[in-house]
Amino acid sequence: MESKTKIETILRNTAFANLFDFDLNENNCHPINLSETNAELAEAKKNNDFDLGQFIFNSIRQNNKLAGIGGYLEPRNIYQMSNVFKNETQNFRNIHLGIDIWTNEGSKVYCPFDGKIHSFYDNNNFGDYGPTIITEHEVSGLKFHLLFGHLSKKSLINLKENSAVQKGFFLCELGDQSENVGWPPHLHFQVILDMENKKGDYAGVCNKSELNHYKSNCPNPNLILKCNLIS
Repeated sequence: MESKTKIETILRNTAFANLFDFDLNENNCHPINLSETNAELAEAKKNNDFDLGQFIFNSIRQNNKLAGIGGYLEPRNIYQMSNVFKNETQNFRNIHLGIDIWTNEGSKVYCPFDGKIHSFYDNNNFGDYGPTIITEHEVSGLKFHLLFGHLSKKSLINLKENSAVQKGFFLCELGDQSENVGWPPHLHFQVILDMENKKGDYAGVCNKSELNHYKSNCPNPNLILKCNLIS
């Protein structure tokens, strides 16, 4: 595998197309903190009628933005909602490996770079990705994959593995909460270097004991998004 510095340099210096019809910047986006250290979230969760989507989208609306963004390597207690995140030793995985962009269902998502469809699948267990597309790309000799999770079911219709995708072309759209198997509308966006023989799915959350491996294999997606609101 290439050195971390080389990977970051290649991705940082490559011009990628926007994922959405709006720029991911301070004019349009509000940073969303879902970590276990967020006092505001902890206070909201004390209410018996706590709703994650309401918490997130109220924050977006109150700040007059189009979307919320954040989450890379963020430790989150919210994954205790689903056994999908329980590993063989019964310890919950809770460290988020992608960046989430929370915005309206049906929002169009565009391919950020030329490449091809690697694989796709509807991961429809409660708390999972729901409909998922993984693309494959190569820049300056660096091969990498992009995972797009929480899509609409119709985004998977007529897809074919190895079919070409072009930079800036419409790829998919965000699903509603039922298609997202429990999650409010958002895009889980993740960079993966080695798919480790997986198709249509790859871990988007890990536990602390796995972090070094996954942090190496899943570089910060903000190298591509280049959003100045998040690190």
